Amino acid sequence: MPELLQNVNKRAEEYKGKRLAKLLLVIFAVFLAAGLGSGFLIDRFIDKDIPLDTTENGSTEEQEFYEGTVTYIEPMLHAQDGISYILVDKQDNDVILIKAKDQKLEVSEGHWVTVYGKVRKTATQEDYLLVEKVVIRNAPN
Repeated sequence: MPELLQNVNKRAEEYKGKRLAKLLLVIFAVFLAAGLGSGFLIDRFIDKDIPLDTTENGSTEEQEFYEGTVTYIEPMLHAQDGISYILVDKQDNDVILIKAKDQKLEVSEGHWVTVYGKVRKTATQEDYLLVEKVVIRNAPN
């Protein structure tokens, strides 16, 4: 093993001056060509049609956002829909019912947040927000 390292060291010391500059230029040109070529091929063959989020009926929905404090409510009030949180504003007025598929709301309970998601209807035709993203903010003034 030490002999191998000595041979590599001797060969590397042979490259000086113009010879070293030419070697570095060739290496640069090879990697530049490889990068540009692969970028061109990837761009040419990748499908550029990015699908939008669609609902069951095929229409697109825009994401909405609301601000308030995440507050726990009795889950039996909306047992059919599995909703157990509501967003409350600074004056303790209900803003909108909120529901998430994971533990976002449990973690942010009691905090001032901005929630992003899509508005849906409950079984009783009330609006609720299916939360996709929660941003915890500083407490309101």
